[in-house]
Amino acid sequence: MGRRCWPVVLPALLLLVLLGGAWLISVPAGLTGTLALADYLLPGQLRWREVRGRLSGPLTVEGLHYDDGQRRLTIGHLQGNWSPAALVRGSLRIDRLRVRDLELMLPASQAGEPERFSLPDLHLPLNLEVWEAHLENLQLHRGDSHWSLARIELQATSREGKVHLETLRVAGTDLQLEARGQLITRGDYPLTLDLSWWLELRPQLRLEGRGRITGNLAEELAVYHHLDGIAQARLDLVIQDSLTVPSWSGGLELLELDLGAVSEALTDSSVVGQLSFWGRADWHHIQGELSTVIKRTTFRVKVEAKGDTQALEAASLILDESKQPRLEAWGQLEYPTQAFTLLGHWSRTLTWPPAGEARFSSHQGRFRLNGTLAEALKRL
Repeated sequence: MGRRCWPVVLPALLLLVLLGGAWLISVPAGLTGTLALADYLLPGQLRWREVRGRLSGPLTVEGLHYDDGQRRLTIGHLQGNWSPAALVRGSLRIDRLRVRDLELMLPASQAGEPERFSLPDLHLPLNLEVWEAHLENLQLHRGDSHWSLARIELQATSREGKVHLETLRVAGTDLQLEARGQLITRGDYPLTLDLSWWLELRPQLRLEGRGRITGNLAEELAVYHHLDGIAQARLDLVIQDSLTVPSWSGGLELLELDLGAVSEALTDSSVVGQLSFWGRADWHHIQGELSTVIKRTTFRVKVEAKGDTQALEAASLILDESKQPRLEAWGQLEYPTQAFTLLGHWSRTLTWPPAGEARFSSHQGRFRLNGTLAEALKRL
């Protein structure tokens, strides 16, 4: 008799569980209870100032804070809505997610060579649909380093291990970037991304770029890029071991750098040439030759520079042309502060400007310049 009841009891129990789950996500207590459960399960401490709404959405969390002693995450405001009904067709659909004032603090990376690791094959039990996601004011700290972004916008889907990036927009203080493409989360993680961006160096002075990244994350990525704006250039770059010890090599063909856009004193002046570079995460090397036309007078500039994570040092900067002054210079640019030092000397008569009425003329001499890139751009 008891065994004959099981075909009736089991569906009834399953229905009861489903009804209980539906009730839990549809009442405000379900959202608070889920946060409390997360606080219990997580190794650190999870706190929040205020919660509103239901787990089934829409929901709002104010003043979310997590701290496990090594990592600290703070979210000033989180608002979201999703579609529980989409679970029936095997999809987790996020209709809207807005996050504001997110700050993440991570411990400094440990010294030593990072261990190599293999990328896992990700097989999510559900498809993922992100219709609209916005993040405003992101602050990331790692040891003494700090990065900030003003805004991130995302639209993406993931089906059977293939991530399709509809739109990714990233905005910093002076930088805007947009990306579209796809990534397969299996094997070597092959990807294809189309990028476009612009960088405002100062008002009315902008550098733009567009290009494509192809390859895979595990081994090698190829970057093809075209620069526009004050500089016309083509960039070819190969990145290897991007997830462990990244290294790169490539070249930049400078078709034209409009110096007149930088300073009115350099109208009808430009730079063309080629640069090659190579390096890895902790060092890099640049060398090449440029041809500079200033007021219809041509100079040849040989460049060789090397650097690390903190600064770039120009080991050789030689400006030479027949019947023109020979100038040699050395310099350093500190990445964190953008402070630079440039010093050198000339060994033949130097006249400025090189064409027209001379404002300055000297047979030989030395010079030294100090400042920041921002200050230098303002003065030009």
